[in-house]
Amino acid sequence: MKKIAKILSVVLCLAMVLSFAVVGFAAEDDGKITSLDQLTTGQYTITCSNGAQLGNLDGTWILNGNAVWTITVTENGVKLSDGNGKYVAPKGGNNNGITEGEYEWTVTCENGLFIFAGKGADTVALACNTGSDNKFRAYKTSTISGNPEGYPNAFELVKATGNNEGGNEQPPVEEEPTLPEYPGVADVTLSNGMQVVIYAPAYNKALSSAAASEGSYYQAGIDVTMTDGTLSGYGETEIWTVVVNEDGTVSFEQNGQKIAMQDQYASMGMGYANDKWELVSLGNGLYNIKNVARGNFMEWYSSKDNWSTYNSDKAATDDQFQLAFYVIGAENEGGNEGGNEGGNEGGNEGGNEGGNEGGTTNPDTGDTVIFGALVAFLASAGMIALVQKKRNF
Repeated sequence: MKKIAKILSVVLCLAMVLSFAVVGFAAEDDGKITSLDQLTTGQYTITCSNGAQLGNLDGTWILNGNAVWTITVTENGVKLSDGNGKYVAPKGGNNNGITEGEYEWTVTCENGLFIFAGKGADTVALACNTGSDNKFRAYKTSTISGNPEGYPNAFELVKATGNNEGGNEQPPVEEEPTLPEYPGVADVTLSNGMQVVIYAPAYNKALSSAAASEGSYYQAGIDVTMTDGTLSGYGETEIWTVVVNEDGTVSFEQNGQKIAMQDQYASMGMGYANDKWELVSLGNGLYNIKNVARGNFMEWYSSKDNWSTYNSDKAATDDQFQLAFYVIGAENEGGNEGGNEGGNEGGNEGGNEGGNEGGTTNPDTGDTVIFGALVAFLASAGMIALVQKKRNF
């Protein structure tokens, strides 16, 4: 009996040492940063003090979501880009609002929380609007100070890289959205001389050769409607003749001129040099249309209400880049062929495999008493939960 007690004392001492080690590892590796000297260029989840988390830029708002943001540390501040690679900036003119654009924010840290503020005449700060579904914009500091509960503007930063095995402080990384299905949208095989309408089915906007407005460098978007497989609303300026080039790329032509890009700028226009496009099939009749020379993708730029291009690494999942073809004079057969193949394969495989492994075996031996005491101590110290969390990563 004395021998068992001595062994039990040794085991309990070892358990105490292990508990301190595990807790120390958890605190060290949770990914949360709490000071400016810890802030480095990288990917982060950004969570407001009220619990709302930054999603992606959507027009004139940053949505309440769970996107992974890239923070680029500069000499005098930081640049912020969302999960779609789009930089965000204050609206400008010292007005409330948010827009797409590369901008250097001033960053400060108070009590472990970060504040992103404008510069110069922009006396604004990034804040959550609790009265608008917890979405985000840049608000004037006078607006924030006048209603701090309505416009909280302090943020927790957690690194989105690494194992982060230490606990549940790391919010979930935003999952890739399921590819949508649209009525009447089908896969097509483009051939020489085929006439098509290029449109963004998520917004029902067709690409026009006309300018978005007088003097604009960008192409207009024309409202179209799909009914029982028939597209309506387009006119002559939205009908493109397909030219299949010898290298397998395609061009789109009207009146002897092709839609193309210049060697710089994101806009498109008629008759420029870079007029070859590559089709990237996404499934469900949706395509990315990529300029071969520039690498930019055609997009319906919803917040600007015009057609443009952008070199986005999220083109496959951002519906502004998910485009479709409507063939003029032919039945748009096949519907949404193929469906959403694969789905979220595998799911959350395995679960918490093994259950409470080990159990209490050989109940007639003294070893069981020692093992049971060890388990009881670990449970009281919270180590069972920590070990289980680590097993599930």
